[in-house]
Amino acid sequence: MENHSLWIKQLVNSSHIGILIVDENRKNVFLNSRLAQMFGYSEEKLLASTADILHRDEEAFLEFGELAFKSVLNGKSVSMEYQFKRKDGSLFWAHVSGDPVRNQKEVLWTLVDITVQKDAQRVATDRFNLLDSVMNATPNLIFYIDYLNADGKYMGCNDAFRAFTGKECPQIVGFSDEELFGDELGEKYRKKDKEVMASKKADVSEEVFVLENAEKLNFSVTRTPFYNNKNEMVGILRVARDITEEKKRQLKLIEQAQMIDQTYDSVISISLDGIIQTWNKGAERLLGYKAKETIGKDVSMLHKREDYEKILTTVNEAMQTGTGVIDVKHLTKSQELITLSLSMSALRDNEGNITGVVGYGQDVRKRKEMEEALKDERRYLESIIDGVNDPIMVI
Repeated sequence: MENHSLWIKQLVNSSHIGILIVDENRKNVFLNSRLAQMFGYSEEKLLASTADILHRDEEAFLEFGELAFKSVLNGKSVSMEYQFKRKDGSLFWAHVSGDPVRNQKEVLWTLVDITVQKDAQRVATDRFNLLDSVMNATPNLIFYIDYLNADGKYMGCNDAFRAFTGKECPQIVGFSDEELFGDELGEKYRKKDKEVMASKKADVSEEVFVLENAEKLNFSVTRTPFYNNKNEMVGILRVARDITEEKKRQLKLIEQAQMIDQTYDSVISISLDGIIQTWNKGAERLLGYKAKETIGKDVSMLHKREDYEKILTTVNEAMQTGTGVIDVKHLTKSQELITLSLSMSALRDNEGNITGVVGYGQDVRKRKEMEEALKDERRYLESIIDGVNDPIMVI
């Protein structure tokens, strides 16, 4: 019997679970070595104390009595997470269970230190909250879909996606694309998701979404596979950016570029440091260079030194006042000098900052030919008038 009691004592003391028995007055009457280690006290000190030594303060001691101790004394088992205090004043979390013993005159407490798990849970919660804040701060639509466990059902989304769909989480989470957007779109989205999952690589594509009022919206959609902690591919994270206005601006720029290319006059834009940025068909016709021969090179290649210094003055004027006009000689690809009448305008970005200058060049030879033709016509009319004796009034 004595060996049996010794065996039980060794078993209790070797447990990773802290064991404590307190009487109805909450005085410690039995504990194992693991509990003493957990709190940092000697077994003798704990056995000479009441349970208040284990709590943060008197208030916590009384609170625990109301939450758990009285219930156990009344015959009800208790299981909960609670924060206790060690001898050095540090706090730790434990999962504590209580059961009545000896005709409900004593309570058996078992404690498991879960500080590491609670810290990990806190870190995970903090990360989730941070991620959630970041997701909700962006105007992009963000949503993620589970193909591993839920066959293409939504796991979550951000505020922008909820606002776009006009639905709340209970109407989104657990639903598929087919249920949210109809069979045709749903099948299309699912097929694209499957392709990305098979490739195991992120993908960016442009997609058109038609609203109920027939308005078409353009989205740039990034699909990225995501994994669980077992490195299993769970599904797809989608980020959709509304590029409708961007597409409209692009189309407008393309139309403008086509119009510019169709004009006979040269249209050349340069950056602040004098590097050629654009070169239209008119410039190619007048100067002989193709766009690939000039874009990215210094505009000085088109001028002799003395002419280049003259044009720099007008460029600076255009940057200061917004416009500038000058007749300047240009070197063609064949090294012929031709004079172009340049009208310059400052280029600005969306914030109004000057980023360069665009020059519209007209062949002065054409203008001079027209001027000479007008002079010849005037001289001819004057000769006719001079040959008539009767007075002539021109009105």
